[in-house]
Amino acid sequence: DDSQPEDPSETPWLLPNISVKVITKDLGDKFYKKKGKVIKIVKDNQFEGMVQMYKTNVTVKLDQTHVETIIPAIGRDVLILCGKYRGRKGKINRINSEIGSVAVDLYETRSNKARLLGNVKYHECSKLVE
Repeated sequence: DDSQPEDPSETPWLLPNISVKVITKDLGDKFYKKKGKVIKIVKDNQFEGMVQMYKTNVTVKLDQTHVETIIPAIGRDVLILCGKYRGRKGKINRINSEIGSVAVDLYETRSNKARLLGNVKYHECSKLVE
């Protein structure tokens, strides 16, 4: 059991139905700093997703190292991307910008109670778009 903190670049974190922002310049100005929605994960590579860009609706295959998560406003929905709550939905309760984390109220599901996660790092959740 090696319980070192996970290096985000070595763990697939992309999930469908999240907003991401392109942070690579490799694709040119048409994509750089633009936002899109992950519509699906590439079948044979969990580190890549098909991202449909907002405004242009162009779909492009991107590696997770080329995008970053988007933290929405308080009260908006997010999807947890890492750790034991990966895949759970919740809403932003508080934003701690000085330490780069948010508090998330997880929604109740059939098998899980609602709960507050007090210290979710920016890269561990992203804006949910369904």
